[in-house]
Amino acid sequence: MKKYRLLLFLFMVSCNNHNETLGERTEFGGEPEDTAPLVTIDHPSALSEDLRSLVCDDEGYVADGKSVRPDEMLITWDFNYAVEDPHYNVWIYDDKYIELRENCKKIINESPKSHILSCSVYAGTTGISITSDKVLFGRDPGENLSDKFRIVSFVEGNVLLSYPDGYALKGFYDDKEMTVAMWAEMGGMLYGFSMKFDELPSELYEKIEFFIEIKTTESLVLNGSINVAFEN
Repeated sequence: MKKYRLLLFLFMVSCNNHNETLGERTEFGGEPEDTAPLVTIDHPSALSEDLRSLVCDDEGYVADGKSVRPDEMLITWDFNYAVEDPHYNVWIYDDKYIELRENCKKIINESPKSHILSCSVYAGTTGISITSDKVLFGRDPGENLSDKFRIVSFVEGNVLLSYPDGYALKGFYDDKEMTVAMWAEMGGMLYGFSMKFDELPSELYEKIEFFIEIKTTESLVLNGSINVAFEN
């Protein structure tokens, strides 16, 4: 992993004069203490390798042990942080940082100013594997199913940034639904996301354990798992 002291890139634009600040909040559409940064990029050294997960259906969160219909299952994978406060560090100021800053500034100027635009981790996504402990779609346990799951939303990802330059792979108004396999090939930064079956499997089970592995450009491998009980 690269030896940066960096962790957080906070970028705010004032609706009055478009002045940006770094590492602190600026007034935008209200009092400063009530305003969240529009773009946040955390350094991967802040992450735990263990992802957190939860299951929802059309009515919301599904508690452990409760069942969900296969067509309503929604699994969210998000980050755990290995440090108490991941948001108080600084970037090394170099040419790459300047380029990233300018690209994020352009995205902010082209997007609505009343939304959090992007919350990501500064590492590239190089591969995502979704597997299960059961035969699904005719594939044996442990075989990659990332092409069988569709990302329906990204966690605080109204704009999806490329790695390492921070260009907008998907802008604010762009459709961001895609299979997990497609996202793994786009060269984006790390984002949490919510996924569901892209098509329903023919196999029926009372319970399935799903696993995820995300490989990154920073020699960091993120892993998670979740048990889902089904109504059939």
